[in-house]
Amino acid sequence: MTIRRPKMRDLKKFEGIKDKMKKSFTMLSDLAEIGPDTVEELDPVDFNAASVMIAGFLGVSEEEIQKISGQFPSS
Repeated sequence: MTIRRPKMRDLKKFEGIKDKMKKSFTMLSDLAEIGPDTVEELDPVDFNAASVMIAGFLGVSEEEIQKISGQFPSS
């Protein structure tokens, strides 16, 4: 899966999403250019890895993204 860095228009869109899990799903779907159904089929380890990558683009720590998305630490 390829995940692109977010553009300012992406950040503006994501800012309007209040539910943290929905925001994580939407961010991954948009930035990886995959459908929401595909995101739902990811296992937690892959979802966590993608979330950590996106968090890195935004300057968010791995620990913080785990709190936001309720994911397990990566191994």
